[in-house]
Amino acid sequence: MRYVSASEVASFVFCPRSWYLNLKGFFPSKSAMKRMNAGAKLHKKLKIENARYVEKFLISRKYMLVGRPDFIIEEENILYPLEFKATKAPPYPYASNIAQLLSYCILVEENFSRPRYGIIKYLNNEFKIPYDEKEKKFIEHVIFTIHTYSALNLKPKAEMNEKCKACGYANTCLRI
Repeated sequence: MRYVSASEVASFVFCPRSWYLNLKGFFPSKSAMKRMNAGAKLHKKLKIENARYVEKFLISRKYMLVGRPDFIIEEENILYPLEFKATKAPPYPYASNIAQLLSYCILVEENFSRPRYGIIKYLNNEFKIPYDEKEKKFIEHVIFTIHTYSALNLKPKAEMNEKCKACGYANTCLRI
C-alpha cells in the first residue's frame, strides 16, 4: 500500500475524479497551473507569528498518510496546523480545504500531540476548524476510501456539477 498525501485527501474530497486524473498523470489546465504557481509564490513570502515549524514533512505510518503543513503553530504548549490559501475567503471554508487541514491535524497528533483545532488562513479572513473524534473519523474514512480506490485501481465516475467550473481537469474529465 502506498502513502497518501494530505493534498490528495483534499483533491479526493473536492472530486474523486480529479484525484484519479492527477494520480494517473494527467495535468491540470494552464490556468489552474498559473493559480497554483501564484499561490506558491505567496506562501514563500508569508510570515506567521508563533510558527514552530514551517513546511515540516510529517508521516503517519498508522494511516499511511504524509503531508507538509504550511505552518505548525505553538500557543501555550499546544501545537496546531495552519494552512494558508492564497485566495479570498469564502463564506465558510470549502470541504476540500477542511479535509486537508484535518489531515494535517492527524499528522500533528501522530508526530507531536493532539491539536484541538487547526486554522485555515485566507488572504482576508481565517477560520478555526475544530478537531475532535467526529472530524477524525471523517478523515479516516476518506483515507481508507482513497487506499481502496488505489489498491483496486478504481476509476471514480464523472459527475458534472458546479465544482467543474473551478476544476483544472474539466477538459479532460469526460474524455477518458
